[in-house]
This record gives sequence, C-alpha cells and structure tokens, in this order.
Amino acid sequence: MKLNISLKKLSYILFISLLLGFTHNFISPKGIPLVKEEIILGSFTDDDLNNVGANGLDYSKIKAIDLENAFKLFNNGVKFVDVRDQWDFADGHVSGAVNLPEVEFNTKHEALSKLSKDEPLILYCSSDDCGLSTKVAIELMKLGYQYLYVFEEGWEIWLESDYPVEVGGEL
Repeated sequence: MKLNISLKKLSYILFISLLLGFTHNFISPKGIPLVKEEIILGSFTDDDLNNVGANGLDYSKIKAIDLENAFKLFNNGVKFVDVRDQWDFADGHVSGAVNLPEVEFNTKHEALSKLSKDEPLILYCSSDDCGLSTKVAIELMKLGYQYLYVFEEGWEIWLESDYPVEVGGEL
C-alpha cells in the first residue's frame, strides 16, 4: 500500500497540530513558558549576616548568596535544603541538609515537615548553571516561607572547598 500525501496536506496537518499544541499549552495552568522567565534575586549583604538569630532574617524576598556567606550561615546553624534528586543527595550533600527534590516537589512532601516557615533556609542544587533551587525557593515563598536564600554556586563548589559534607541519606 503506497502512502500518497501531498505536501499541501502535510503542511495543513502540521499547522493544525502546532496550533492545537500551542493553544493547549497556553490555557493549561502547567503550560511550558515559550520564553524563559528571568528571575532576579536580591543580594545578600553583611546586614543579613548580622540579623541571623532566634527571630530569623526579617526579609520577604529571595536572595542570592555566595559561598563565603553560605559557609558563615552554615556555621551559625542555618538549615540547607538540597533540591537535587534523591540519588545525588545520597552521593553527597551539605552536612545536615534536608533533601527536597525539585522533581518531586508538592505541598505535601514529607521534607516540608522538617522546615519551619520562620527559619532562614539556604537552597542549593548542583552548580551555578542549575536553576532548580530558585524554582523551589519560589514555590516555598508561595507556601509562606519567609527567609529564603539561593546558594547559586551550589554543591560542586561546596565540595571543592572541602566544607562539611555527608554521604548517604534518604532514598
């Protein structure tokens, strides 16, 4: 049986398929953005470091944090949240970190019970080209978490700096 489809018919089918796909993506609440949304984080300052205490940090915006300040806050007992998958987490993570994988994130995830909405949290993923920690920080902010920091340099630079790490954990 020979398939005889003209170029005109094929173009029509392709056009209709694209139109239906874009229409569905546009009206779907979980549609994929056609243009990457740029997210601009606030800057971490020395004032933030001085405000760590029992009452947490008094800011409502997500802030980017560098390795030096992340380590200072680590030494002050601030909790780290690893948003990489459970296998990467088990291979190694910041000592004491909680695993909240971006791919599994939902409002009922059991890791959320380990996090207080009133404590500062430092979220990280693999490296500075990984945007998962920012995505999770935004979701946590929507849930009412107030003091969120994104350690953009991530796990790889933490490990290279020979800072405290643990192996194993939730699987």
